[in-house]
Amino acid sequence: MPSNPSVVDSIIYDAFGQRVAARIYKRLNQYFVILEVEPDFQLGPNALRRIYATSSSGKEVPLSAFAKITSTVTPIAVNHQGQFPSVTLSFNLPPNFSIGAAVTAIRQVANLKICTCRPRSRRASRAARKRFRPR
Repeated sequence: MPSNPSVVDSIIYDAFGQRVAARIYKRLNQYFVILEVEPDFQLGPNALRRIYATSSSGKEVPLSAFAKITSTVTPIAVNHQGQFPSVTLSFNLPPNFSIGAAVTAIRQVANLKICTCRPRSRRASRAARKRFRPR
């Protein structure tokens, strides 16, 4: 196994990034030699399983030997406000309901502690729903 996480980072960048390996100077222009894996090996969910690292003993070891590789669904982009993740919330107001009352209700819901347990009775459940119903 590689002894340093930066080695793994470098290997992945070499495979999927555009590492400048050399620069060729001509009279009018300069050209960059880019190091990368062939495009056929970059595509698909198994691309990381085909990348190998050299261990301290000199043996080739696949990344899957020391890293867990899973496929999951994730958002394409995460919105931020400064350094913090953010979300934009939009809603429609029912008739005769002010924006101030809606903001107050949203803040109350945001401050609630979420409980995954079921209500003790139907009466408690009705009371919880009634609290946040627009008036």
